[in-house]
Amino acid sequence: MFEDSVQTKAVVIILVIIGGAFVGGSVYFFNPFEDEINIRNAWFTDTDENNRADTLKLCIENRANLNTSVNKITLSIFGHDLLWSHNESIEIGPNSIFTAICQAENSTGELQFFDLVKITVFYKNKLATVLLRMGIEFSDLPFIYGHNFQQGFDYCNWTHFYFRNLTDGAIHGENTTIKSWKRQRDPIQLDKCLMCVTSNCQYIILNTTMFDFYDFNLSVDIRRRDNDGVGVILRYSEINDFPEFYILWHTLDHPIGDEEYLEEEAHMFNWTSEYDRIEYSKVTLHYVKGYDAGNGVIGFNWFKLNSTYCPVNDEWRNWRINLNGSRFSFSFDLTPQLTYDGLTLMNGTIGLASFESRGSSFDNLYIW
Repeated sequence: MFEDSVQTKAVVIILVIIGGAFVGGSVYFFNPFEDEINIRNAWFTDTDENNRADTLKLCIENRANLNTSVNKITLSIFGHDLLWSHNESIEIGPNSIFTAICQAENSTGELQFFDLVKITVFYKNKLATVLLRMGIEFSDLPFIYGHNFQQGFDYCNWTHFYFRNLTDGAIHGENTTIKSWKRQRDPIQLDKCLMCVTSNCQYIILNTTMFDFYDFNLSVDIRRRDNDGVGVILRYSEINDFPEFYILWHTLDHPIGDEEYLEEEAHMFNWTSEYDRIEYSKVTLHYVKGYDAGNGVIGFNWFKLNSTYCPVNDEWRNWRINLNGSRFSFSFDLTPQLTYDGLTLMNGTIGLASFESRGSSFDNLYIW
C-alpha cells in the first residue's frame, strides 16, 4: 500500500504528551517551601475532530500539608501566551491531587502535532512550569503491532543482539542482555518509555517467528540522550544464521568518533568503501549483511543507500517510515526527509538500535 492511503486510515484524532524538553533537565519545578506543587500529568484532546488539541486535563499535586490556591494556568508557545481558559477557582487540599480543565477559547489557540507548549501553574507568587511536546496517539485500529510502554514491556516477543570483539567479549566493557532495555520514566517526559540503559552497541528485534512484515508503515518516537547512534531496523531476517537487514540511523559520534574502538569494532562496522561510512549529522539508510568474522563472532558489512542532514537532537522526535515493495520513505516530525527506490529485501521484522548510546529512548511504537 502507498503511504498516503495507509496513513489516512491511521491518522490520529487525539493528541497526547509524548515528551519534551525542560531547561534544567526536570519535568517539573520543585518549590523549596512548604506548599510544593508538582505537575503530575497532562492529557490533550481534540474535541472538534480537526487534528488540533483544544482541551487539556492537567493533573496538579499539592505535596504540602496546607491548602494551596492556584491563581492562574497559562499555555504559551515561544513566549507568546495562547488564549486558553481554566476552572475559575482551584483550591487543592493538603497532600491532594486536582485535575484542572483548560480549554482553547478559539481555533487560533489550538495546538497541532509537535508544538512545544509551555504550561505554567501560578500559585502564591510562585510557579511550576513544564515544556511539553505535542505527540500522536493513534485511533483504535487493527495495528500489526503497537506499544506505548505504559503497561510493561513484552520481553518474550523480542530478541537481543550485542556487538562483541573477536575474542567474544563485550567491546564497551559491559555485558548486556534484553533486560538492559527497561521501561522507565524519562526525565523530560510525563509517562514511561523504553530505554536502553547500557552503552554497548546493540539492537533488539521483534521476534521473526511471530512477525514478518512486507509493506507497512512504522511510527516511533525517539530520544537520543548523547551524541551516539540510534536507529530503526527494517526487514530483518537471518539467512544461514547471519543477520541481513536495513537500518535507518543517526549519530554525531560513535562508531566513527571513538578512536580507541575503531580497530576493535572493525568487523562490526565493516564499511564496504569510504562512501559507505556513516556521516556525522546525517540520517542514513544502510543495507547491512552479517558474516562469519571468526571465533563464532558475527561481523557486519555496511552498504550506504541514501542519507540526508536531519536535525536529530536530544529531544523527543517522531520517526515515520513507509516501506512499499522496493520503495522506502522517511518523515521526521511528519516532514518528508529521505526516499530510496531499490530495496531488494522484501520482508522481515523490525528492530530498535542503540550504538553506545546509553539512555537512548523509544516510545509509541506502532506498525500498520
